Amino acid sequence: LTEEPPHPSFAQSLAGWIQQECFRDLDAPVRVVGSAEVPAIPLNRTLEVTMLPNGMKVLAALRALIDY
Repeated sequence: LTEEPPHPSFAQSLAGWIQQECFRDLDAPVRVVGSAEVPAIPLNRTLEVTMLPNGMKVLAALRALIDY
């Protein structure tokens, strides 16, 4: 979970490393949940809430992993 866009990001790089090093032990692929693909976090509160990861985005990613 990160506030930065997932591609490219430190979180994506870390997820790739975990996937590579722990592949045999993983039950599902590593996922990165991040903000929307925008160049910067907007100053408008409504836009900020829309683009940043929230509980619904995390829940959707968790459900996808559980269904894997």
